[in-house]
Amino acid sequence: MRRIAPLLLLFAASPAAAESVVTSAAPDKVAVSIFRDPDRDEGGEINRDWLNGFALISETRTIDLPAGESRLRFEGVAEGMVAVSAIVTGLPGGVVQKNRDAALLSPASLLDGSLGNRVHIRRTDRATGKVTEEDAIIRSGPQGAVILQTPAGYEALRCTGLPESLIYDGVRPG
Repeated sequence: MRRIAPLLLLFAASPAAAESVVTSAAPDKVAVSIFRDPDRDEGGEINRDWLNGFALISETRTIDLPAGESRLRFEGVAEGMVAVSAIVTGLPGGVVQKNRDAALLSPASLLDGSLGNRVHIRRTDRATGKVTEEDAIIRSGPQGAVILQTPAGYEALRCTGLPESLIYDGVRPG
C-alpha cells in the first residue's frame, strides 16, 4: 500500500485528473426550422427521397460547470448533424477548444468525415468522353462498400462501370 499511495498522489496532481468531464445528456428545449429547396418549382411536388432543403435545429441545454477547465460532452444530438455547424455559446470565458475527433487527411477519413453530407459524383463515359456530375449524399463510410444516395436512388460507388470520382465542396476543419 505504501508503494501505491505515491502513485495515486502523482495521478491526482496531473492536469488530466484536474480536468472534469461534464455530460449534457439531453436538451431542455428544441426548436426546428425547416427550409424548402430554393430551386423547387412553385407548386411542384416534393421528392421525399431527395429533399434538397435543410433544417435548422436549435437546442437549449442547461449545464453546471465546476470552476476550472472542463471537458463538455453533448449526448443525444441529431444523428445526421453536420458537425462543423455546431455553435456553443454562453460559456464564461468562451470555448478554448472544439474537438471533433480530428483525423489525418486521407481518402478514408475524408469520406468518413462527410457521412450524411452532400458531395458531387463525377462520371466519364469511356465511349464518348462525356463528363457528367450530379449531387449525392454519402450514406455509408469507408468500411465496406461506399453507398451514395442520388436523385435516382441508392448505389455503390464505382459499380457503374464508368470511371467515377467524388468531389467535395471543401474539407472540414481538423
